[in-house]
Amino acid sequence: MKLGIFSGIVLVAVMMASCCQCRKSSSFYDQFDKLVGTEWKLIQKDDKAFNVGGDNYTIAFGEDKRIFGMGDCNRYSGVMDYSVTRNVQSLSIGQLASTRMGCMDMAGENQFFEFLRNASSINVDDDLMVITSKNAAQEKQRWVFEKIKK
Repeated sequence: MKLGIFSGIVLVAVMMASCCQCRKSSSFYDQFDKLVGTEWKLIQKDDKAFNVGGDNYTIAFGEDKRIFGMGDCNRYSGVMDYSVTRNVQSLSIGQLASTRMGCMDMAGENQFFEFLRNASSINVDDDLMVITSKNAAQEKQRWVFEKIKK
């Protein structure tokens, strides 16, 4: 009788430990931790390389689920929501606040802010981050960001 109870307890403990280990080692559960304290620069819009130089078109992630960065010439900030459901990493960004300086490329900056506001998923792979979004015509956009080394 005691052997049966002991075996049952050991079996439950092994199952719980293996389940927790899988969840902890899964890359889907540590994506947000990889983002906190990092800054990224836009390098590709859909399938086209994007290079404007300087510190333009960046996104950084804070511990308090805040994002911030630079458009063409305006700084911005906002709040994000990150979740993982069925191994899909979802990202949504609330209202963005930005400075209101006149930029050389206001259309590009407005497109960048619109892309961020409509973000739907994110994936981080070492020094590259892919965010997907939908534009006004509901077409899927896939933009690639590169980690800025400090």
